[in-house]
Amino acid sequence: MRTRTRVAVRRAALLAAVKRHLGGVFTTDQVRQVIGAAGVAQGYLNEALHHLARAGHIERVCRGVYCLADLTRAGLHRAAMVLARPAAVSHASAAYHHGLLDAPPRDVTVMTTDRGKVPIVKHGASRRPGLTVAGVPFRFVRVPQARFFGMISSVVDNHRYQVTDLERTLLDGLVRPRYFGGMREVLGLFGLAAARLDPGKIARYARATDLAATKRLGYVLERLGVAHPCLALLERVRATRYRKLDPSGPEASRRDRRWKLVVNVDDRGFCRAP
Repeated sequence: MRTRTRVAVRRAALLAAVKRHLGGVFTTDQVRQVIGAAGVAQGYLNEALHHLARAGHIERVCRGVYCLADLTRAGLHRAAMVLARPAAVSHASAAYHHGLLDAPPRDVTVMTTDRGKVPIVKHGASRRPGLTVAGVPFRFVRVPQARFFGMISSVVDNHRYQVTDLERTLLDGLVRPRYFGGMREVLGLFGLAAARLDPGKIARYARATDLAATKRLGYVLERLGVAHPCLALLERVRATRYRKLDPSGPEASRRDRRWKLVVNVDDRGFCRAP
């Protein structure tokens, strides 16, 4: 009985040390660095983690990575920094961080580079990046190294993580609207963020990212009634053919000649910002 009690006390001490020093997501190697403070022998580490997971205090995310079972949304965002290198919370998850969504999205979206390291999970005979942390699915979006920019560092509830800034978040909506729920939702986010948006910054981002997104941005800013010199710069970007406002939407007969866009989204109600 004494032995069981002593083991339970050490496991509790290890859990407390993890919470105090490592936060919500941690690797086996990180636990090894704090295990001495809990009075747990190095040789007992793997067994201790196994029993903590079995008791429901922690969860195994993937090989060598664990998380606390009661992670907050900020803790989940911090988890992205451990799971992928480099990494930034992005797309709808970043929109939630910036206060553009009332509720957190179902999953956490993480941007990394095309050469970045991300966890690979087996799904039957296939293998694809992605996993679940504390019951929340993670989605990893790869971009070329040259397009991995526009991030800020943030600390929420003592969790530090990198997240795309407001302008990069909105621009990502014009590139991959499906990660926000569709182009109509992206247009709504632009309307909500209009008063905080830096037109010059997002225009610079667009010109360094994607031709189609550049034209979509010009259209959106014009519809918002933004009066800024960046509109002329965006218009001068040469487009040899029309592109869809919603890249995954159907063809449509409506054309915007200035921005060389097929307006295939019902944008009624999307108008000048207040």
